[in-house]
Amino acid sequence: MHSRQEGTVKWFDEKQGIGVISAEGRRRDYLVLRCAAVNVVLSKGERVLFEPVSEALGCWAFNVVKR
Repeated sequence: MHSRQEGTVKWFDEKQGIGVISAEGRRRDYLVLRCAAVNVVLSKGERVLFEPVSEALGCWAFNVVKR
């Protein structure tokens, strides 16, 4: 299990089901897919908590919930 990170939704395209979360206090953005959001609809500017995962293909946000 990864530690929770706070962040802000930079953008989220509901039609495509993909977006970006900017991590609080870090210079890193995380890709988020609709399926990674736990019972929430993501909107630009919303504060969220998520589990960050960094790997060779990029940085991903999982288990995203509203703050």
